Amino acid sequence: MLGKINRLKDNCDDKFIYPLTVSKAVYVNETQNLQSKLAGIDQKFADFSIEDIKDVDFSDVNERGLIAYQNGSWKVVPDITNSYTLELEKWEVSNEGTDAVNTSQHLNDALQWASQMGYDEFVLPDGTYLIDENNPILIPSRMTFNLGGSKLRIQDNGLERYTVILIENNSDFIRITNGEIEGDRYTHDYETVSGTHEWGMGITVEHHSRYIHIDFLNIYNFTGDCIYTEALPNFYDMRAFDHWEQGSINTNNGELVSESSRIRSNGYISLPNAAINNYGFFNVCGNSWGDFGRDIESETFDVIFYDENNNFVDSLTRAKVFDDIEIPEGATKIKLSYYQGTLPSDEDGTALSLCVSLCPRYVYIEKCDLHHARRCGVVPTGKHLYISENKIHHIRGASPGCIIDVEDGYGLNQNIRIYNNHFYDSRIGVAFVSTQHVYFYGNYMERLGQSTVWGECRQVHIKDNIINSSSWDLQGEALFSGNTMFHSSVGSRSSGRHLISNNYFYNSSLGLDKKIAYTSLVNSNYFFRDSNNISDSSDSNNLQTSGTPQMIQDNILDEARIYNYSDQNGWMFINNFLKIIPGTLGVTIAPGMYRGCYFDCADLDSPLQFRVNSSGYKYEFKDCIFNEAQFFASYDQPMDLLRFEQCEINSTQNRFVYFRDMNGKVEFINNRFNMAPSDDNPDNIISLLTSRFVSCEKFLVKDNTFTSSGLSMQVMPLSEFPIPDFQFRDNVLENTTINPNNQNLILCNNLINGIKDPYFIVSSAPTSGYFRYRQKLEEANLEPGGYIGWICIQEGTATDLSWQPSTNYNAGSIIHHNGLVYEAVNAGTSSGSAPTHTSGNEEDGEVTWEYKSQKAVFKPYGLIAD
Repeated sequence: MLGKINRLKDNCDDKFIYPLTVSKAVYVNETQNLQSKLAGIDQKFADFSIEDIKDVDFSDVNERGLIAYQNGSWKVVPDITNSYTLELEKWEVSNEGTDAVNTSQHLNDALQWASQMGYDEFVLPDGTYLIDENNPILIPSRMTFNLGGSKLRIQDNGLERYTVILIENNSDFIRITNGEIEGDRYTHDYETVSGTHEWGMGITVEHHSRYIHIDFLNIYNFTGDCIYTEALPNFYDMRAFDHWEQGSINTNNGELVSESSRIRSNGYISLPNAAINNYGFFNVCGNSWGDFGRDIESETFDVIFYDENNNFVDSLTRAKVFDDIEIPEGATKIKLSYYQGTLPSDEDGTALSLCVSLCPRYVYIEKCDLHHARRCGVVPTGKHLYISENKIHHIRGASPGCIIDVEDGYGLNQNIRIYNNHFYDSRIGVAFVSTQHVYFYGNYMERLGQSTVWGECRQVHIKDNIINSSSWDLQGEALFSGNTMFHSSVGSRSSGRHLISNNYFYNSSLGLDKKIAYTSLVNSNYFFRDSNNISDSSDSNNLQTSGTPQMIQDNILDEARIYNYSDQNGWMFINNFLKIIPGTLGVTIAPGMYRGCYFDCADLDSPLQFRVNSSGYKYEFKDCIFNEAQFFASYDQPMDLLRFEQCEINSTQNRFVYFRDMNGKVEFINNRFNMAPSDDNPDNIISLLTSRFVSCEKFLVKDNTFTSSGLSMQVMPLSEFPIPDFQFRDNVLENTTINPNNQNLILCNNLINGIKDPYFIVSSAPTSGYFRYRQKLEEANLEPGGYIGWICIQEGTATDLSWQPSTNYNAGSIIHHNGLVYEAVNAGTSSGSAPTHTSGNEEDGEVTWEYKSQKAVFKPYGLIAD
């Protein structure tokens, strides 16, 4: 046809011209536009009536045809649309919601006829079609079943099982679209027939169905599921793999290879005819649907194929249990070689089986509204299943009450993608009971019960979802990443490996309770808590640690609660920012190593607590910064190790750490304490409970800087603790002090308020304190002819008070006699005989003397020349 489109821009004044209609703008030839042409056709057929059709030419046309006017006459021409709209009168089908028996039967008859006639689309006229509960609608292969906006409604019944639409085994290339499917949930008879009545389905996809599309449907009010896909594993040989021997098999020629790290089946295993002739594949399944098999440690194996004469045909390396294993041409037998060195020894066999898994494959459920079913929204069983852009909600009434339940089929459930859906208001969220290679992403979840990745699952990816007022329980192998959570929770439990990364926890919580150490990595998450938090209970901690130690790194906990229940050492906290707020049970931290962490405790109203309800705990802090932090270790049981190394402490608190007792070691090494106490009577920076701190093996304070702005502070009490190895050396104290009187204390190279070891500068030989052999004290007032100081030539306690008979002594008085030093336990009057014991206590008149040590002896050294 010669035609043109009228110019839309005038050449004269450069203005656009907008035609009123397309028919005015489009020309069918140089002079006539489409509007004029259509007007002529309308005039030609103005007085046309169907009775005018005469002498129709039916030559060369089968049943499928259209009546058309061509070249001055009527004739039937082939229908090339491939779409058939149901003729209600012809097929005696009611679209008024009546006559279920005939409606189901005649609909199925029409569908079969349309399929036989080559139609690939079957369209229902608008209306309501009542479906017989005993006769579901059967969709033929390679057919689009277009409901045309109509409704299929199951007839009220009391059956335990029914389905409105059934896609039968071995069907393929089917689409169901554009309408409503309604169940009888609220009018169902649950009483007459006993049972759970959880098997009333909207659409059922059976067994070996492939390439099934379900879209643009509103499916609701079913006693069971809106959509159910069903697997049927055909087990052909339940004892095929009970006989094994050491070694592997050459995958290039099928010859046996001696190898101690592998095992192989020691005979040929015949493949079933169905696998070879009907389906072209088989599966190796463990213990029926479930495990890998008894005494089978590896899920990976090689498959070697042979022909009927035992000749090598081909091989497949690193296949896995439940995989579809395609059969090469000519193969009738196989052998397996597993990647493990231990031979199975169970007398009941391995329980490995050879089967053909007849499960749906390539099923697409898209853009549907699935709701108000009793059991589940969707039960996806099979391989390569896609659930996207649906709305699934209000699922409850029968167990499990799940949005999506991936369960039946177990290890056969593989490669499932669930994305861009809206899930809400249901008893249970999503349940992955047994599956692998699942991708759950871009979904919006709100007001759901717990979603679970059960222990048998592997490689479940949960990414980039919005999760509101819902929860996840991770037990099997899972990656939980990029999710945004509001008033929700995640639990990392059991023994599966979990990577929990790059999530946003807004008033939400993460709980760790693993059976195996270091199987969870919590990385680069952001936790935030504000006044919109809906719970103040103890279970609302933003980070809660229990069970075995795990790794937590590069996270930000901003205004967050943390609490620890774990009684095991080894937790790893690396490069975390922790702005901690009070919890109802206080704030406890897990025993382990903290590297590069920032603790902001300005909002806490109580100290951080160590977990010390049993012995053996170890806490190590390195390269950490503490803002307004206090630590407290209770007296229930002592720790084995507490170490602060290369940390910075900035605080207006009156102390930094306070603990009751230690079994092992306390070490403060190369830290900087910047204190500015707000109290007029501050405590020690490092505070120990005198009456209980008796079990420590070593206390080391080395290379630290202690600074107090404003009030002077004492670093720690040094004089009252019988610690075998007590060292305070190489420290710098600015506006801070120490009391060095302790016989077990080693003081060395401490710079205190600009003076090195000022406690060793004296004006006379000391008369109190404990001194070690060769310890030197410097003279405070050096003069020509005098001495540099005094040196201790006999280790012991210094005192200038000698014992006297019949003398009154106060409790705590320290005396010497014959080179031995004693302390009065009580006040009283001495007798006529001096004490002579060298251990323990003895009475002297009214006084009881405790032996302390030998008497320290000093001599001047370093004569200064005149």
